[in-house]
Amino acid sequence: MKFAADKYALTAKDDKTLFCKKSLLSKELPQRKTIHITYVTTFGLDHNPYWNNVQAEVTLNDLFYDSFNHSTI
Repeated sequence: MKFAADKYALTAKDDKTLFCKKSLLSKELPQRKTIHITYVTTFGLDHNPYWNNVQAEVTLNDLFYDSFNHSTI
């Protein structure tokens, strides 16, 4: 999880760290398993060049959706 006052901007360091972690994990998992990088952030991700390597993002609005009123809390 990442907290930021605005959209979180991935850096080259973040990208390299995620790639290394994903590579290590894929060596430990069976070959038929797929790894999806998902970021949980306050306001989402900034769409910069490193954003393309993230398969999914979850924001506070996604977590606190009021299904009865069909709006965010």
